[in-house]
Amino acid sequence: MINMGHRIRELRNTKNITRVEFVEAIVITYSATSKYESNARLPGIKTLVKMADYFDVSADFLLGRDELR
Repeated sequence: MINMGHRIRELRNTKNITRVEFVEAIVITYSATSKYESNARLPGIKTLVKMADYFDVSADFLLGRDELR
């Protein structure tokens, strides 16, 4: 099963976006994103929605509950 951190990293890499560019775009901290990508922490619903909107995917895809973007 693919985890959320892997999905976020994969989407960033596919879009060729650095972590700094990502955090500036969705207005979260670098530290928080690092924790999300390492699966040390899960985002709140508002942040999850921001990420899904930014990557144009469903929240379920980010959470690893769905394989369809």
